[in-house]
Amino acid sequence: MIVSVQHKPTKLGKFTYLFNINYALSKTLDFSNDDQLTNNNTDERVNLIEGTSGLAKEKGYASSDERHRLTLFGQLQMPWNFAFSPIYTFGSGVPADTLVPALNSRLPILSRNAIGRGIKNSEQLNTVIAQWNALTACPAPTPCKGQDVSCVPGGINFFSPFSSLDFRLTKDIRLGELMRLSLIGEAFNIFNFTNVRGFSKNSYSGRSIAIGPDFYTAQSVAGGFFGAGGARAFQFAARFNF
Repeated sequence: MIVSVQHKPTKLGKFTYLFNINYALSKTLDFSNDDQLTNNNTDERVNLIEGTSGLAKEKGYASSDERHRLTLFGQLQMPWNFAFSPIYTFGSGVPADTLVPALNSRLPILSRNAIGRGIKNSEQLNTVIAQWNALTACPAPTPCKGQDVSCVPGGINFFSPFSSLDFRLTKDIRLGELMRLSLIGEAFNIFNFTNVRGFSKNSYSGRSIAIGPDFYTAQSVAGGFFGAGGARAFQFAARFNF
């Protein structure tokens, strides 16, 4: 669902302003075909033996599922051919998967990318880990009694939003009737918000997903080019139109 509100240019004394508000509500699911078939994958054998198998487990949240996306944009035309344009972008956190190193797969009794969706915090995840550790019919080489999966640190909320406020200031200089020089200054992520994000569908959350003491710690942040939510940055440019 996409909602957009646009305010047309309006004069206020010597100033002219406009703004746009855009909001998107979305839900993105992922599907792994034949996830429940007995092709000797560890998590599938566990699912079958423990009675947790089912076609419903083949579908889960996509690693890029971003439930809420809000963008605010405005422009203020000022005297002496100055223009100021701010843009604010907010996105709710994307989900993360789990990884049990001994299994080389996600925690079998959890659906795909459940962290940040069905599992909201580390306390809820530790409850599921305790349920897994209580199982007795574990097929080798999965962790059984004496080799239980360790809990993750407490007090972690699986919420990792994206937030960035960017500015642009331009000054137009008329050079006759046909030529114009524009001086441009831009600033990105003004408040230097740390946007934890990955760069592939397997780790788009940018978080450690191996269950253990470092679970959900940041591994990578957004950035790589201006305007992508990376560390605070500035750039200056000149544009000549003729």
